[in-house]
Amino acid sequence: MKQKQLTLQKFIDQVQAGSNNSLNERVSTMASLIIALSGLILYSDKALAFFDIAIIMPDKFAEKGVSTEIFVWLVAQTLSPLLIIIGSILRPYFYAYTIPIYCYVLQFYFVLIDYSLVDDGYSYAYSLGITALLVLIMYFARTASQRSTKMMIEQSKEKIRKSKVEHAAD
Repeated sequence: MKQKQLTLQKFIDQVQAGSNNSLNERVSTMASLIIALSGLILYSDKALAFFDIAIIMPDKFAEKGVSTEIFVWLVAQTLSPLLIIIGSILRPYFYAYTIPIYCYVLQFYFVLIDYSLVDDGYSYAYSLGITALLVLIMYFARTASQRSTKMMIEQSKEKIRKSKVEHAAD
């Protein structure tokens, strides 16, 4: 009798979890788009220059001789981590992080290594390789964390079972 109750409860839990799947997928998709935007926003200065879009920037930057492109880049650098935080809270799909990682690695390369600051073909290959390496590291860390969590849950369940058996024997 007790086994039937446990099976019924497990079935009910699965049905209830399944009812939110489409909502969870939509939220994860939206979160993934926010994460992707966090990487793509880093190139908004190039997009504005390409489409010749003028923006209004605060006088304090203009007085210091800061160009519009640099101002847009600074704003994007500020907004990007905020978008990553917001997107992460909403649980995006894991591979959505590859876009901001790639963009940040590419920018890191241009800021610290490429003294000419020209988009050379080899820099994209370098960034792609580093991005793949970082994604693999993140994947293995996540897998190890999930295994550890599952093991802790199983150990806790075993302790609960033993406790119930001991109390049932009393």
